[in-house]
Amino acid sequence: MRTAPFATAACAFALLVSSPTLASIPGNIQEKAREGLLHVCRDVEPGNVNYHVCDEQVSLFDPQSPYTGSECTAAGLPPICRIDFIPNVRLTGNMTLIDDDLPLDGDGLFNGNAQATMILNLKFDWKVLTLIESFEGTKIGNWNPFDEFGLADPTQEIEYTNSPSTAFQFSNGNLVELGLEIRDIAQTFYPSEDLSGAVPVLTSIVRNPSKSPVDASGNGLGTAGYFQVVVRFARVRP
Repeated sequence: MRTAPFATAACAFALLVSSPTLASIPGNIQEKAREGLLHVCRDVEPGNVNYHVCDEQVSLFDPQSPYTGSECTAAGLPPICRIDFIPNVRLTGNMTLIDDDLPLDGDGLFNGNAQATMILNLKFDWKVLTLIESFEGTKIGNWNPFDEFGLADPTQEIEYTNSPSTAFQFSNGNLVELGLEIRDIAQTFYPSEDLSGAVPVLTSIVRNPSKSPVDASGNGLGTAGYFQVVVRFARVRP
């Protein structure tokens, strides 16, 4: 049986889309990362002399509050806490995101809910594998709901919410199974890496310049956008 590495959010990775223009990542993602993902003074591997886990936070009662970096200062390092990524596992690939604002039921009637589908083609070492998931509505994981018009506009890119691009988002809710599958497959292709205490995190998503969107935003059919993605793995807080 597959199990998530921490109970509060059986997380994997999250895709970074906002409504309606796909312009920014929604939600308090940096705060959620502080709560769920392990942070260290320098992103080096355990056993390195400069590997120090950040633990002290500004608030004793809020696990989403900023880290003080006191452990870094005590070790003679800058008081900066970073997400602890596993360095040797980095997946690249393509994502097709499909939205149909007017899906029809078996009788040809609109059922009142939009439907989204995600098709991921990820490169695992030497092999490209395809994973597909469909969703009722366009509220996927921590995303804001999106629509066909934003998806169809090739000028709308996804931007991180903070300038150093450290607000990576990881999934919960209806993205859990997809994320667990990604982790299980990655573990097979990278057997020397221990991914049991880590989750996949989407660290980059950009429009695929070689593929224009399929724009059906003006009729009853579905619209598709094409993106290039990078997925890394981050250790989770114990």
